[in-house]
Amino acid sequence: AFEGPPVTELHDDLRFGQMAVDLGLIDIARFGEGMALAARAGLKLRAVLVNHGWLSAEDARAVDQALHGDPLGDVLTLDRYETGDELGRGSFGRILRAKDRHVGRQVAIKVLHRSYQRRRDAVARFLLEAQIAGQLMHPNIVPVYEVGALPGGSPYYAMQEVEGASLHALIGELRVGEPGAEQRQPLTRMVGYLRQACQAVAYAHAQGVIHRDLKPQNVMIGPYGEVFVLDWGTAKLIDGALEESHSDLDAIMLETTASSAAATRAGKIKGTPSYMAPEQARAAAD
Repeated sequence: AFEGPPVTELHDDLRFGQMAVDLGLIDIARFGEGMALAARAGLKLRAVLVNHGWLSAEDARAVDQALHGDPLGDVLTLDRYETGDELGRGSFGRILRAKDRHVGRQVAIKVLHRSYQRRRDAVARFLLEAQIAGQLMHPNIVPVYEVGALPGGSPYYAMQEVEGASLHALIGELRVGEPGAEQRQPLTRMVGYLRQACQAVAYAHAQGVIHRDLKPQNVMIGPYGEVFVLDWGTAKLIDGALEESHSDLDAIMLETTASSAAATRAGKIKGTPSYMAPEQARAAAD
């Protein structure tokens, strides 16, 4: 079994990194990359950031002072969010419905699975997912509101809660001849959904992001015709530094999903077999 760092040590790293982000000293990409490097080198996040010149020693002391004084922006999740039902889960994380007490709105919170919470490489990938989703500002991509850490140390990010049905479900209703399905979802409307999804993907490509698991199950249609491309957990940043450091994590995640023939594969080959491009199935563009 994987032996991760003590929970308190990982919690300290998460709090240090989050505070550095809150103070504007690093961005979340450096936070995630630092966690990945710390995992490989067996070092504290603070040492990695300073050693690589991403954080000066003076700025590191300022972070320490903020953590031991009045931690700006370090609001505990349980104080801000009132969590409710589970909306969904995958091999890597689960999504909870929550109410943001600060602004009085319903949100969805994604939390890393307990089995990965002590792994810096898993935390780094989770932060990369939050970074990708948070920086892709497009009407057909779910916006991320906040990234943080739970009191126990597990990272989370809060995003818009999306209601509706997947494109896969709507296609299924049409395929089986569900009464009224053609009237509710005529061909022109279905093509419109696909067009909006394609616009989101084109925008992501322009930003240097490849989704790698596009399928009808990952396209959500809202009650008023909203279209969202979901699940950026296997996305790749072109020339992204984090991607090369997760082979061990990929292998473990592959084992957890191998029992399902339709499961998303995470390893040398990432994606869902029925929807892969040929070069993706060959791992030629990984």
